[in-house]
Amino acid sequence: ISDKTKAVIAVHLCGQPAEIMDIKKICMERGLILIEDCAQAIGAEYDGVKVGSIGDVNAFSFYISKNITTGEGGMVTTNNDEIAEKVKLMRSHGETSRYHYTTIGYNYRMTEIQAAIGILQLRKIDELNNRRREIVKIYNDEISDCEAIKTPIEKKRVKHVWHIYNILLEIEKLRKSRDEIYEAIRRENVYVSVAYPTPLYMEPIFQQMTGHGKGCPWTCPHYNKKITYKPGLCPNAEYVSERVLTLPTQPSLTDDEAIDTARAVKKVVKYYMKR
Repeated sequence: ISDKTKAVIAVHLCGQPAEIMDIKKICMERGLILIEDCAQAIGAEYDGVKVGSIGDVNAFSFYISKNITTGEGGMVTTNNDEIAEKVKLMRSHGETSRYHYTTIGYNYRMTEIQAAIGILQLRKIDELNNRRREIVKIYNDEISDCEAIKTPIEKKRVKHVWHIYNILLEIEKLRKSRDEIYEAIRRENVYVSVAYPTPLYMEPIFQQMTGHGKGCPWTCPHYNKKITYKPGLCPNAEYVSERVLTLPTQPSLTDDEAIDTARAVKKVVKYYMKR
């Protein structure tokens, strides 16, 4: 946080709430706006309080892979009337009345059919999330004793809704890379994936600085420093991205399918462990 900071974005990644109350306290002390990124965590709780009800403005995603979906689209929540009005304008081309535009806006409109689907799924959100938690318990029971796998945890004081279940392969204990392990598991006829194979700043748009011309944000007079995205910028992110493997948690998964997935992962990982 510096004198240039205007807002803080807290990301509830993979369905696990961030330390949102501590972050909120810091924001309140410094007069900063708190934005919650709830894209992967609808229904998650911190101290019994739902995420998306704590920040000044909060964003949810209803993309096809999220805990509830409308195919595409999302939702913004806020208890600030001024922010709510700005969001409404941005949603539909900045139009305050027919053919009257007062600000820059976009087409973020959701169809009524999508909204109807979303309303029905909102009523089922706890049921759907609890099923995800049941699947995760199966995974933990099956693979937590494999010494080359680190399984994720649910922190104290939170309700994790397990948008995805990421395990960390201890590559140093294995004879193959994560990608080779992944391919071997897929040959067992179960579905796994790699949710985050590359840190965001390693993507071509950042490495080549090719978006939005050559000015801001690549050369920014407000930053007063040279902007670079060299490897090593975020070593922990790079470490994890080379080792992470993602198991499915969608509620439609049966117990048997979850068991088969976990046992296939464990079988392959144990086979490739160094002797």
